[in-house]
Amino acid sequence: MAILTGLTQPVHAESIVTFEDAQPDKTFYRAIACGARPGGKCKNAFATWPEEKRDNLTVAIVFTDPSFDPKMHKHIKKNLRSATREINRAKADVKLRMVNDSDPDIRVYLVPLAESAKTKAVQGTPDKSVNGRTFGQHQIARVDVFWSSPSRNSPTGEITRADIVFTSRMERGETKSVALEELTQALGLLTDVDGPYYQMRSIFAENGNYVTKLTGQDVMVLRTHYPAR
Repeated sequence: MAILTGLTQPVHAESIVTFEDAQPDKTFYRAIACGARPGGKCKNAFATWPEEKRDNLTVAIVFTDPSFDPKMHKHIKKNLRSATREINRAKADVKLRMVNDSDPDIRVYLVPLAESAKTKAVQGTPDKSVNGRTFGQHQIARVDVFWSSPSRNSPTGEITRADIVFTSRMERGETKSVALEELTQALGLLTDVDGPYYQMRSIFAENGNYVTKLTGQDVMVLRTHYPAR
């Protein structure tokens, strides 16, 4: 789940575009980057990290709840490193780096969350802006992207921060796919896709956490969003 948040007015930008079959590259990219249906207009603004940050976007786990399983913490950290390498291999104009830092560009939080609750809010982190963020009954992770609103001179929003929250609901076997999905979405690629063709092919697939590599149109999306300078 991805949320796009303007600096002054929080806006829910999570959306799902359904495709019955394979789509042309332009249609697929616009769906992922701005929520456009085939042949339709953008639902959300485009948002990218500023050029001066793209060579060294930092990622760090900034908070782990004391009750969070230490083995799961280690596994998530391992798969975040794997996800940064996978994104960097796509050769788009953006490079991620795992760091030990309290103020990275992309902040990761590990929190406990009961599976039984229909809607559950995050509590107990030292970041008041993270506390209160809600999860649906079966939701295991979410990413929030903060950006400056587009203007006449700059039609693309500029991302200033991204937060990823992983919950204790996540199974060990899901972490590699989920880590890659959330980190990729933290780059401003916030729309999921639904449909049988993409379920086993795209990291942006809404149903199932099967994909652990960026291939085909997923690589195209990254390179289009962050073209080589």
